[in-house]
Amino acid sequence: SLQKYFEICSQASDLLVTTSCFAEWKKGKSTNGTAKVIPAVPADSKSRGQAVRVFFFDDNINLSLSASSGAQETKGICNLRDITTAKYVDFSAGCNGFTCDSAYRHTLIHHSSKYNNVLVQANILDAMSNVDYFSSIVSKYCQKGEKVLVFMDVNGTILWSDSIMGHGPNEILLGTMFMFAEVRPRKPFEVTWGNQPTIKVEKRQMVKQLLNDLAKGDNDILHEFWQRNVCERFMNMLLRDADLGWSGHEATFSSQEFFSVHSGYMESLRKQDSKGAASHGIATSWFRCLSMLQRGRHAIVINSFGMDTYKVVLRSARNARRVLHMAVNFESWSERDTTKFQQQFEAEELPQPPPRFAGWGMCGIVDIISCRQLQCAGNEADRLCGVSSGGGG
Repeated sequence: SLQKYFEICSQASDLLVTTSCFAEWKKGKSTNGTAKVIPAVPADSKSRGQAVRVFFFDDNINLSLSASSGAQETKGICNLRDITTAKYVDFSAGCNGFTCDSAYRHTLIHHSSKYNNVLVQANILDAMSNVDYFSSIVSKYCQKGEKVLVFMDVNGTILWSDSIMGHGPNEILLGTMFMFAEVRPRKPFEVTWGNQPTIKVEKRQMVKQLLNDLAKGDNDILHEFWQRNVCERFMNMLLRDADLGWSGHEATFSSQEFFSVHSGYMESLRKQDSKGAASHGIATSWFRCLSMLQRGRHAIVINSFGMDTYKVVLRSARNARRVLHMAVNFESWSERDTTKFQQQFEAEELPQPPPRFAGWGMCGIVDIISCRQLQCAGNEADRLCGVSSGGGG
């Protein structure tokens, strides 16, 4: 149940993993109502006597789409459900106490006065360019004495590749830039792409939303689209009847100018990644936020449709062997997703388990330090380490 899931997640004090069901989301036409389940916590509720504030970072929340971006039927990634009623909670600005903020260059945030929820349309460019990206947002919106529960997407949010879609850094970056590139019709016009039905464009919208409307959930079209020559052809087609510009900025750009910016971002991303090869394309800002949350004994849940979660766990968890993995609606998964899920665990071996020391139970080195800082010993140390180690719960 939703309540049980919330309890498992909120009572953890380290890393957990939820792999959500892509098949159900696709069946539901990629709408919020069938997407990743995120607990909505009423502002006056507490879990075991403590207030819990829930953060959700994902590049596909689509807060920039429209005034109804948080509606159940809107295309998006956040299935926000009230933990007391399990009913859907509309997180559009102006609904259920939600208001909109912005951060850094391309990040949008919806937060509520009625729910202890902060929803962040994350941006991999901001995340890779600012080492305090995630931690600064958490620090700004959490309140003293609260337990923080962070749900974190992987691909395009903290990791600039996607193994299940076969997307590398170049494709991820193109998709990200299309999310805040805006098509501005000079007058209503029609768009046809391949053998897909024609769509009429009458008002401003994000280029990626237009592409999604054209594709109508056909992953083959989307998979083949993220190549420079294809993207350039699509943009030049739009430019015959519309202007293109960055969301929030009135200035326009050509396809050549778009790809000049793309090249600059790619170079910046390569430079950051080369400084820490062991990160394997994972943003430094993720590790900094994770460390902050672990020190405060807060909860972190990696929540993804993709199959790169294990890669992140191996490079993030105190003890990867004790991380709890939860698969949602596993019986509904496609054969492709089931196979990819199994293969990720075979791709890299688990590290050797941390050493055990007499009188310290299952503690590894990091947990021994934590126990000493807490000045506990014996059975009390075992109890505390059982809570604070990687398996959470």
